[in-house]
Amino acid sequence: MSALPSTVHPAVPPPPLRDAGGRPSRRFWIGYAAAWLALGFALALADFQDPRVVRGRAPWEPFFLEMGSVAVVGVLTLGVYGWIAFLERTGWGALRMAGAHLAGAAAFLALHVGVTYASRFAFYAAMGLEYRTKPWLAVIAFEAPKDLVTYALMAGLAYAWRLRQREQAHLLQIERARGELAELRLARLGDQLHPHFLFNCLNSIAALVEEDPRRAVTMIARVGDFLRASLREEGPEASLREELDLARSYLEIQRLRFEGAIDARVEVPPALEGRRVPRLVLQPLVENAIKHTMARPESPLAIRVTAGSDGAGLWIEVANSRGDAPPRADGAGRGLALVRERLALHFGEAAALEVDESDAAWFRVRLRLPAERPAAAGGDAP
Repeated sequence: MSALPSTVHPAVPPPPLRDAGGRPSRRFWIGYAAAWLALGFALALADFQDPRVVRGRAPWEPFFLEMGSVAVVGVLTLGVYGWIAFLERTGWGALRMAGAHLAGAAAFLALHVGVTYASRFAFYAAMGLEYRTKPWLAVIAFEAPKDLVTYALMAGLAYAWRLRQREQAHLLQIERARGELAELRLARLGDQLHPHFLFNCLNSIAALVEEDPRRAVTMIARVGDFLRASLREEGPEASLREELDLARSYLEIQRLRFEGAIDARVEVPPALEGRRVPRLVLQPLVENAIKHTMARPESPLAIRVTAGSDGAGLWIEVANSRGDAPPRADGAGRGLALVRERLALHFGEAAALEVDESDAAWFRVRLRLPAERPAAAGGDAP
């Protein structure tokens, strides 16, 4: 049987009974041969027990005759599949296609009768026995109805099998396209987050250039370190440790800007720092905590970054003291909107961003990430 067309995305396992290249696997061929041999054995057993058969033949004869005939049909079925694959590529009309199938059925009959009876004559001769048969026209008349039905059945199964494979290849192509689209959208979100962060940092540095040039130079160095660390690796994911390091760098930049008016603490169990999370998912939350609250020496801004895990997965919380800042209208901004979109693309509905404004002293934003990334992330499974 020729290799069936299949487009397999590297992240998607190959279809059942097929190898990574889309070809029928060894397990398929073993099952194929076993199915035909089982059919031949069943027919031989029925023939062996048929009371109408004249006695005097050896017990092995019905098994050799029936199983040999079925084995030839099994091999010819592979040829039928190849013939159907060829006809599908021709694009012939109905009349010409009907003629091609008549020719295929005739070839199937001729090959089946020729190979089956030739093997019988050869085997019996090797055993020192004589194999007798009726005249050839009678043999053809006996075998033709069965072979025509068998050809029609095998051709129908071949059409159905190829239709299934084309549908499967189409679905896999859709899944690959959705995955690639999700990766492109994630990359676009990353491109948006970097300029957004850089714009705010430059504003912070500009505020210090005339006021404290030395501190401005230190901040420029910290920003350079931050950008170098954030661009060190490509891809939509990072470890929680990398995200925490970026958050600490950002907090250090802002602490310099506000002359120590920021009291930041990162309290995350070391066992969780190896968890994979969407890249640049934490820094925008820290940025928003500072952006929407007035930090002054007489009323320092407190920021707490914590994380933990429960039965539902991983949670990460960024909390900031409210101070005397006015309450936020919706608890969101551009940075939070980008984080929500990133979570939706990366995890679908399995992740969430929760905003808690119930505490008069603290404003909290909590990320909830699933224990494992869903298999169909980036869109609904087709």
